Amino acid sequence: MKNMIKLTQILIVLSGICLAYAQSPPKKSQPKLLIAITIDQLRSDYLQLFFDGFGEHGFKRLMRDGVLYTDVCFEIPHIDKSTAAATVFTGATPFYHSIASDYVYNTRTKKIVSS
Repeated sequence: MKNMIKLTQILIVLSGICLAYAQSPPKKSQPKLLIAITIDQLRSDYLQLFFDGFGEHGFKRLMRDGVLYTDVCFEIPHIDKSTAAATVFTGATPFYHSIASDYVYNTRTKKIVSS
């Protein structure tokens, strides 16, 4: 009887391990590295103008294999660098990511500090 209980426990553990491996998502579909580059005030036509000067494994590869936004417009009034960066990298508006300005008021020190 004791051998039967041990065998049942071993089968349950092995079944759990097999199920865990069977349900894991394929690793190949997940990106290994995510790079986001923002250059403030860089016009997109400059990328085409200086394209020949870029290396094959640098900006040319990023432009060929990555995503390039040439005309980004925010529906946010009075946008600054901090708000724009937070909006681009989170995909949310300041209402959700809470960065509405380059500077915030620190209630503990009662001073305006850089965000």
